[in-house]
Amino acid sequence: MSWFGAVIESYPWALALVLPILGLLLLYKVRSIGLRLSKERMKRLYDLTKSGRWRNADPIALEIAVSDAFRCLLDGRTIEMALSRHNSIRMLSDCKYAFGIVRLDAAGLRFVDSRHLARPSLKWTARWLHLISVFPWIIATILIYTPFASPGLLMAFAAVGVIYTPVFTWLALCIEAAKRLVEELERRYPLIEPVSSEAPKGRKRVPGHLKAAQATG
Repeated sequence: MSWFGAVIESYPWALALVLPILGLLLLYKVRSIGLRLSKERMKRLYDLTKSGRWRNADPIALEIAVSDAFRCLLDGRTIEMALSRHNSIRMLSDCKYAFGIVRLDAAGLRFVDSRHLARPSLKWTARWLHLISVFPWIIATILIYTPFASPGLLMAFAAVGVIYTPVFTWLALCIEAAKRLVEELERRYPLIEPVSSEAPKGRKRVPGHLKAAQATG
C-alpha cells in the first residue's frame, strides 16, 4: 500500500475526484440490476392487469402480485387507486418508497403526510437530505487543503461516504416519492377517463369509490 499512499500524498485531489465517481457507478450498477429483476417479477401483475382483469381479481391475489413485483406490501385501496390512474407502475413505485411517510385519507381519495413531528415541507426535507448526503465528500475535500490531511484520514472519510451517501440519498428519494403523491398526484397520475358509459373496455372504467375524486377535481 506504500505506492498508494505516495500517490495520495502527491495528488490528494485524485481521491476526492475518483471515489465519488466510483460510488456513482456502483449505484448505477445496483440500480440497473434491480430494474432487470423487477421486470422479471412483473409478470404476475401484468397477467392480472391485462385487459382490466384486476377489477375482478381476488384482492389477496392482487396484493400478492404487487408484493412480488415491487417487493413491498401495499393495501388493497392503494393498489386499486394506483391501477385506476395513468402511470400506474410509477405510482406503485412511489407508494413503495413513500411507505410510512404518507397514507390514504379516510375517504381513500388522496394521500396525506403521515409524519407526526414538526417538520419542514416534503420538498425542503428532500433538499436537505440530498445536501446532507454529500457532507463526507465536502469535508474530505476541505481536509485535502489543510495541514491535517493524511491518506489514512481521507480514506476514513471516503469509507464513511460510501455508506453514508447512499443511505441519505435513498431517504431523499423516498421523501420525493411522498411529495409526488401528496402534492402532485393529479398532475402526475391523473384518473383514467371513461370513454363512454356503455361497456368500456380495458382500464377505461374508473372504480366507483374513486368517482368522487373525479367529480371534485
